[in-house]
Amino acid sequence: TAQDLASPADIGNVAQYIRDVDHLLIKNYPEFRCFRDVCFYFKLFLNPQLEAFPSKAPYSQRQAQLTFYFYQQHFYVGGYATGGAPQLLSAKPRVRRGEVTPLHRFSSRADPNAYTRPTRIEGEDDLLHMWELPDFGDKDVENASAKALGQHDAELLLSYLTVPYLRIPLVVSFFSSEDRIHLLQVPKLQALLDAVLFEPGSFLPARSAELEPQDVPASAPELLGTPHHLLLHELCRSPKTLVEGVLRLAHQATDLDTGTFKASTTTVILYVVRLAARFDNYVSFLLQYDAGEHDSIRGKPFRGLALDSQAREALAAARRGLRKALLGELRPLLLGWYHKLSRELDEAFQSEDEQVLDENVRHLCVCHSHLLLMLRSLTPAELTEPLAKSIACAVAFLATRHQWNKELLDVWNGSPSYDAWRVPENEVYEALHVLRRKLLGWLRDTATQRQLDAVLSSVVRVSEGSGAMLPPPGEVPPRWAYLSGEPNRGRFAVHSSRARRPAEVEEVPTLLKEPEGAVVVDAQVLQLTLMAAHPQALRHAVAEMEDVTQMFGEVAMQACLTDRSAHREMYRLVGRAHSIAYWDVDTKMAPLEHWRMYYPQELHPSEKAWLPAVLEPVRQAHMMQPVPLQLYMPEAPLAADAQVAYLVGKQPAQAGAWLELFVYRARRMVHVYRLESHGRRYYRSLIYTSDARYCLRFMQPPVAHRQVPWAEWGRHEAGHPYDVPQPTPSAVITREASVAENLSCGEETWLPQRLLSGLLPESLLERYTFWQDEADYLRGYPKDATKPDVIFVNMGVGGHVAMHGSRFGEVRRGDSLLLPARAVVLRLSKQRLQREHRAVHDALGVLEQFTKEHALLSQPFEPSFALCNGTAALLRRLGGHSFGAGSEPAVASGLEALRALL
Repeated sequence: TAQDLASPADIGNVAQYIRDVDHLLIKNYPEFRCFRDVCFYFKLFLNPQLEAFPSKAPYSQRQAQLTFYFYQQHFYVGGYATGGAPQLLSAKPRVRRGEVTPLHRFSSRADPNAYTRPTRIEGEDDLLHMWELPDFGDKDVENASAKALGQHDAELLLSYLTVPYLRIPLVVSFFSSEDRIHLLQVPKLQALLDAVLFEPGSFLPARSAELEPQDVPASAPELLGTPHHLLLHELCRSPKTLVEGVLRLAHQATDLDTGTFKASTTTVILYVVRLAARFDNYVSFLLQYDAGEHDSIRGKPFRGLALDSQAREALAAARRGLRKALLGELRPLLLGWYHKLSRELDEAFQSEDEQVLDENVRHLCVCHSHLLLMLRSLTPAELTEPLAKSIACAVAFLATRHQWNKELLDVWNGSPSYDAWRVPENEVYEALHVLRRKLLGWLRDTATQRQLDAVLSSVVRVSEGSGAMLPPPGEVPPRWAYLSGEPNRGRFAVHSSRARRPAEVEEVPTLLKEPEGAVVVDAQVLQLTLMAAHPQALRHAVAEMEDVTQMFGEVAMQACLTDRSAHREMYRLVGRAHSIAYWDVDTKMAPLEHWRMYYPQELHPSEKAWLPAVLEPVRQAHMMQPVPLQLYMPEAPLAADAQVAYLVGKQPAQAGAWLELFVYRARRMVHVYRLESHGRRYYRSLIYTSDARYCLRFMQPPVAHRQVPWAEWGRHEAGHPYDVPQPTPSAVITREASVAENLSCGEETWLPQRLLSGLLPESLLERYTFWQDEADYLRGYPKDATKPDVIFVNMGVGGHVAMHGSRFGEVRRGDSLLLPARAVVLRLSKQRLQREHRAVHDALGVLEQFTKEHALLSQPFEPSFALCNGTAALLRRLGGHSFGAGSEPAVASGLEALRALL
């Protein structure tokens, strides 16, 4: 026939169809090649011989592809070539003559023969003929004794393993006695107990379900199998002894706690947590299946899982006991460990102890994974705020701190997961998958505004620093909101910030779209984003900068890169309401705004009268080598009664101002300031004075031995005019208005002490931290929080004051700022400023409510710095006060008047 001519069916051609990738069959039907390989892999994976599989290596696609051969009426398959011929793969075990064909790829840890080799154990009688029984000790594992079991206990335990159908309650009762729980420090015994409980055992086919064993020992061992699992079968038929044993283990493990993670009993406690959590999964499954409430099973399609009323009541009581032990006893224990490790981590950041940092991060991952496992079987109705917070924080911390797919949760110092320190990653992922929908439903449908704020703020806090779950004292979380639309059901964004906790119950707002620059948490994957950027550790070059470490300390910080330009990278710190603008080195000098060269012979008469006599000795002594410094003066001549002369120093090879000089007529002294670019804005710092008695910076005149006496003009000089360091990158740190310490009602920029050196008294710089608001006013907040005052500085701008540059050419002066004053410094009451701050936020709350009621805004109400200042001025005018002591009634009446105006 035509078919026989096109595709002959003899064995030679059929073999050609299968093995030859260039044959017409595979050429016309390329999917056949994939189907062929899939079928072979199905058979290969059923091979119980471990040696039949390819060795582990980084194979390329070409190396791993399968090649089929046909020789002497048999097919052979090769693949996974590593430089030479492909490895021969076989779907059947290959053994030498006389060897036993393996039945399982990995030997069962619940099989007594795994511990008695080379002696073969078929029954209890075989144990009686052994000269010495295994002691299950392991000298190579820390905290494990050389001999874990005596001969009597070893015989008892191994005899239980010879009866698989009855072993579960017997072995659990063996370990749950008070004198044997410490045995669970030994990895071999942990593996044994896990195998006894959680290995499914022999399968009972449906055709044998109605048959019963007729003799002992059974002549038909398959009749001792179960339809699904030995543990499920035991819980359905006789749960009492088993449940009591597991609960005893949980209570005894709690009693072993010493208050620290780094104790010898920690291995036992963590193992019991895992065992009880896994056991709770089986109990919960049976109860949910019996009640028809399982998440993914409809009806009751499985045989052998029916519960009678007595078993149902026993399992319900067991679940209550397990939840009480897990959530009421073991969970607080783990949280106590976690909080202590987190505090140690903060201290390690300060001391730069890399070993403690690495160890504690791993330990925190272990705590989170165990906290997650014990919550796996919770129903949505059982979720509460603390439990939801545990789930969310665990996933967020593991996502940002744990190195996935490195087997770090499954291996510790080369040992498998039974070392009791780690959890298999697939188990953590499965728990996350089960809990994700429940957590999302609770956040959207059950959580109040306060609960939503607490849970999501804890996610941000855990992601950004040392993983601390407890909020700092007095922290006011921001207000979170839903994102509109079904695709955004699992996404939440920061709606607005708060000055203090709300007194009444709030309705959770809904945002129509994601706000620009807002923090967003996706509860589907517990992923945090900020301005569409994912958090990551702050870049090392930025984190190690002097200004950053001085402000935040040596701590790990998570940040989002929100903007990048040619010279600046903008980082938003997660959970801190701070931002860092990282600027590269500024190669430009400050703009030179004066072009009249300083020549002593060409000065105006009003300047010749005193300026050269004061300046020339300093210039000749310090500014002539290696090349003379070029000095420039304002074009307008000094007035005849001028007391201060202002000059700019310029290097001949550079364009722009390098130094600023102030020459004082009455004191006959010279001050020299260097100009530092900080975020592309120039600041002045005092580096030289010819008389240290009359400068605002503490400067020590030299005390070294001298060959000649001091010059009369330089008896008290200090510093050097050329003491200018090389320019470096700068970090401009800002904080939002929501920070509790910020009393400006707007964004503030931190000014390091060096940028104000010589401009404000040294004593103020040492005792106060200065921040610059959006109007360029400075506020000095006391470093000692108990101090009752705040320093307010109105710094003039221009050639004679702190900031320098063409954009600040206009001199701003208040009623009391008169030339030649540089600044006005006021000491204000902190309580007065706090009262003003609270009153402004109350008034803004009135405005926000008004805009919400009248639907005036499509986006969240975000007050600006100008609005806050205008609101404060309005309240002062309405109440006739300045927020002094006893102004609360006037403030309240002002708020009522504001409501009336609206």
